[in-house]
Amino acid sequence: MTKATLALRLSMWNCAVALNVAPCGCTQKLATLSVQDLLRDKCSSSVKALTPTDLSACYRLSGPPSGQGAGDGARTRDRRVPADLRADSLATVPPTPQEEEEEEEEKEEEEEEEEEEEEEEEEEEEEEEEEETETNKTSFDLIIMSTSILELDEVIRRYAWNVLKKRSNFVRRFFLDEDDYVCEVDWSAISMEHKVAKFESKEEENTTIDTNWGKVITGSKWVSLWSCDFDNKADLKQSHTFRGSRNTTTWVDVDIEQCYTVNKELNVEVNIPPNLSKFRAGRDNSLSINKIKGQVFKEVLTWEVNSQVEVLPSWRAHAELLAREECHSMEFEIRTTLFNPSGILPVYFKRKSDRRNMYLVQLEDFANAFQLEEAEGGLKPEEKQCFEVMIQRTLSADGEEAASSCHPQLITKGTCVCLTWGDQKVDIKTSPLSPPSGVMDGDGSTYYDSNSGLINITTRASNSSNTRRWRGGSDGNSSLDNEAESSEVTLTSNNVNGTIVSSLTDKQFVIKSN
Repeated sequence: MTKATLALRLSMWNCAVALNVAPCGCTQKLATLSVQDLLRDKCSSSVKALTPTDLSACYRLSGPPSGQGAGDGARTRDRRVPADLRADSLATVPPTPQEEEEEEEEKEEEEEEEEEEEEEEEEEEEEEEEEETETNKTSFDLIIMSTSILELDEVIRRYAWNVLKKRSNFVRRFFLDEDDYVCEVDWSAISMEHKVAKFESKEEENTTIDTNWGKVITGSKWVSLWSCDFDNKADLKQSHTFRGSRNTTTWVDVDIEQCYTVNKELNVEVNIPPNLSKFRAGRDNSLSINKIKGQVFKEVLTWEVNSQVEVLPSWRAHAELLAREECHSMEFEIRTTLFNPSGILPVYFKRKSDRRNMYLVQLEDFANAFQLEEAEGGLKPEEKQCFEVMIQRTLSADGEEAASSCHPQLITKGTCVCLTWGDQKVDIKTSPLSPPSGVMDGDGSTYYDSNSGLINITTRASNSSNTRRWRGGSDGNSSLDNEAESSEVTLTSNNVNGTIVSSLTDKQFVIKSN
């Protein structure tokens, strides 16, 4: 019983109490008409016909019962709701068929509203998923526009489905619908062998290239990793230790232009040959490529130095750790050969609804899948460029062909920028702390050289026009006296003092004066 029906019944009962008659207007008195009878519609014809408006109008026309005038203080009839109208009593009253129908209608309306809300939520979720899918599809389409991709799963699926239809009878073939199934290939039955077929320079030296690590310039150069100055202000020779370590990063930035995928994933293992090892990322000669664009291999290398530096009195030594940086732009080609050791490639077609295996196709002629669809294969014309056939022939001892086999060979092409670090060296340069204004001191007997330090010129000279040739030793004594190896330096000046023209070659000095 609904709340509206219960309210109507109570209103009718109150009016009947006031009139002291049954609501139907029959001769039954209220005393003999129980509330249960009223609720069960024993006077159903009148109860259904009367409305609260009719009852209130009837009450106004009839007036209050005798002895119940307003204000006469007479006792009014007890109009409280009897016990049989309480909640616990009403709960035991069975609903009428009409009330049951109303309740069912209300439930149906509530269920419909809930279903509509759920449908709206599902539609919103589907729209969000579609937007994400479109975004991913757009990015994947952009990659495909610049990259030729051969999806092996699709090639095998197309070929295996054609084989399944051929092996099925007419009735089964009539009910086969490819959209009802998903294809799974057992790739564990296939082994792959990767070989580098091409790896050569793409750009000339001193070419600027944009990479994921910024702009780089091809070519090689020495780069200073660390430097230190050692000053000797004492009167004796000093010995210093040049020790330290620095890190450099070797990296290879790879972009793929043509490749294949398995389960929509790229996985190419490349072992760089020894003669190309300088293009590796660090010490590892193996590269595992699993991204089409922007994959970077890197390794941090540590360079250490531990050298002794001797510094003469009043001299400075500049020690520097150098490493050779080499940057190259390369293009490569990798051949991946597919082998089927067992001779059978299992392909499963599962029902989309419950992922149950429905059909198993065992491909014994695996290589035939890499023919064009026109030739009953699984390749599309635009995918043909990613594939070649490798034929292996076995010759007998007589030189005749004993056996031959065909293996699919997939071609992966791409470019890479390699920045590597090679040799290292320590460069030490010396110079005086306070070099004089001229190369020779005031008395014309001392010469400063950046390689040999102080050289005193104290021996005799031979005059030849405007040229005087001096011979001396780095220890301040004459080279004729101590039989030291001699070298030659050419000095020019407007007076006795001179300036350096050429570096020290063999401790023989030539001074020219104008």
